[in-house]
Amino acid sequence: MQSPLSKLVSLIGKLTKNPVVREQMNGSFEFFAAGPRTRKLLERLFKRYRWYYLLLAQTQRKQGDDHGAFRTLMLGQRHIVNEYRFHIKLSELYRDNGDVMAAHTHLRVAEVLKSGYSTIRRLTFETDHAMYADGSETMARVLALPPQLVHRHIAMLNRISIHYPEHARALASAREELKQNLLRDPCANHRSLSSAVDTAISNRWLEVAREISRNRTGELNPTTLALLNRLQKDLGEHSLMLELAWKNEVSDDLTGLERGIAVAVEEGEKDTGRVVELFIPTPFFASPDQEKPTYETIRRMFVQVIGFLQDRHDLIIVPRLQLYWKQCVPKTNNGRVISYHTSAPADHRRLHIQESPLAGRCSFDGSGFAGYSSIATEHAPISGFLRDVSEDALKENQREMHERYVSANVSKYLQPSHCTPISGTYVFVALQIPTDIVSRLAWVSGTDLLKTVAAHYRGTGVKVVVKRHPFCGSMGVQKCLDELEAAGDIVRTGDSIHSIISNAKLVLTVNSGVGLEALIQGKTVVVSGACDYSYAATTVRSPEELREVLSTDPVSDSRRIQELLYFYNHRFTLPAADTDGIHARLAEWLDGGAI
Repeated sequence: MQSPLSKLVSLIGKLTKNPVVREQMNGSFEFFAAGPRTRKLLERLFKRYRWYYLLLAQTQRKQGDDHGAFRTLMLGQRHIVNEYRFHIKLSELYRDNGDVMAAHTHLRVAEVLKSGYSTIRRLTFETDHAMYADGSETMARVLALPPQLVHRHIAMLNRISIHYPEHARALASAREELKQNLLRDPCANHRSLSSAVDTAISNRWLEVAREISRNRTGELNPTTLALLNRLQKDLGEHSLMLELAWKNEVSDDLTGLERGIAVAVEEGEKDTGRVVELFIPTPFFASPDQEKPTYETIRRMFVQVIGFLQDRHDLIIVPRLQLYWKQCVPKTNNGRVISYHTSAPADHRRLHIQESPLAGRCSFDGSGFAGYSSIATEHAPISGFLRDVSEDALKENQREMHERYVSANVSKYLQPSHCTPISGTYVFVALQIPTDIVSRLAWVSGTDLLKTVAAHYRGTGVKVVVKRHPFCGSMGVQKCLDELEAAGDIVRTGDSIHSIISNAKLVLTVNSGVGLEALIQGKTVVVSGACDYSYAATTVRSPEELREVLSTDPVSDSRRIQELLYFYNHRFTLPAADTDGIHARLAEWLDGGAI
């Protein structure tokens, strides 16, 4: 006979299958977990249940307590042995801390305990960390799983398929079977209809989503309906382009669009300037509940790009799907390529588009973005572009940028509106996600940078103010911050970036976009990694160099700051809403001009 507590847990399990109820219950759990006494009560009541440890760890991570989440999950393993979900979550903690081998080990254990979803998670991890030999073996095990499980995660497998051509035929077969199932099986209720439409969209099948929801859009849940409507608005008139994009992913014979008509791309055409491979980025297909602040900017930009290319009757557009958001592999040797969030050796035929630290704008570059961009190391284009720009124009540009971003408190991520002033003299260290792709360009890591700065100013009366990246989940970063704060060496804050920068005597970072925002306020900026604003920043390549720079009390060069900001605002980036500017830049690129 079930105890009253067991009945309650069973009821909770049934209720949490409803997304709205689950969100409300998660909020209630977070509220009770926030207080020491109420958390003790939760532990006494529910410590025998796995969901208690998973929810508590999730709450702790959301609050930035990654060490607490680690302890919770380890404790959960003691009370509930052989629970694969604990190992998946522990793997995430180790991954975010940069400990690849430990993260991989936990995923291997999770797969032993329960294959299926654990196997798929292991595969994506191995792919993301370039463990392709292991990944190929894991992919074979994934494709041998029950078809319904493979179908459920086809979108995830599509994302990494580019790395496993040896499994392309089996994956294409599973993909086609899923598509036919969606078209053949009527959805009995609202929930199954929304799930089917979500599945179709996640696989980039807009026509399938349209077909299965025909005359039934009123039955879709609000999130799915919003996603379908947004896709219709953005890409609805380009359904042939999406269809050809999938065709080009699975075939070596390319098909393009010329004057809106599908044409075979002959071998000789591939190497000409008439062919443009256009990679359609993932933000178009992101669910509204997974929306990132920058996705809207990327969608608006690529809608403009697609519209311009469609109107150029001298081009053959070869649509491709950028299934893996930070990588693309062109199928033309010398054709032109447009892609998102990518980098490659400098090539005038490549155009890399990326949202910039300046909200609402994207960078256009032939090498990449941020520290991978051409202006990270080559400054001649900046001085050349500014040859005929007056001093008044430089000053006015900085003033306008200050008004648009600083005065309006606008940044890449939403900033708090209420801020607590920091008294006294201080320097500001802006931390980043240590496993982020641009962090690989660091000569001095974020934690080493912070430790060196804290040691330099210890006992001087100058405070060291630190803001952790809102999405950072590194236990190493947390440990570093906790130790330095306990020693009185740093002051932690979560205030608006612009507010913190305004009174700082110096801003230091590896290569965060915060450095660019500091330049808008005319601050001296020190970076320890390659960045796209290095023209106006002081670069250090070792802790010794950093100590030497700090000892000289560096002062900014206001002229170089104004020049960098003008170039950044009028050449390197464009607003996603600037139709004429975007079209002019694309025309210049197609005509062989430098980007």
